[in-house]
Amino acid sequence: MFSLSESNKFMVCTSAVDLRKGVDPLSRMVRSNSMSPTDGSVYVFLNRTRTRMKLLYWERGGYVIFYKRMEQGRISHTVFQSDESCVFKQLRWDELVLLVEGMVVTPLTRDSKPTDAHTEIREAHGTQNCLPGCKAGNSLMASIVTDKFCDHLPEYRQANLFQVPAP
Repeated sequence: MFSLSESNKFMVCTSAVDLRKGVDPLSRMVRSNSMSPTDGSVYVFLNRTRTRMKLLYWERGGYVIFYKRMEQGRISHTVFQSDESCVFKQLRWDELVLLVEGMVVTPLTRDSKPTDAHTEIREAHGTQNCLPGCKAGNSLMASIVTDKFCDHLPEYRQANLFQVPAP
């Protein structure tokens, strides 16, 4: 009851909203974007000065409004795209937390031209199985290591990739 987590879908309004509005006007704004406020998503609204935030969420039996007033600082401005109409943008839980903390989320970019040190591909020579007693081949182990250390894929997601569906 009254809990939000990373399992929720978060939709942030990209324009400033008058936060004197209650449940009905906020849910009308959601409906005006062809979305349903009762679909289980959390709808996030910010005021013009970015010092206040309301979250509209439907739980069993009714709406819940979470309200946050910043005592110091402001919510990051990166969400705002237009001042004209409310358009919703989906955010992950961790992005929302960083947004509230005032931190800016920027995607990592890689150099378009690799240096000479990164152009050489080396192949490790060894036995068929790189770990004694392991049934996984070298290519599978290389894939797991690449997913973990290069693509930063968490172990639980790797485990989901290799799960065998029940018959």
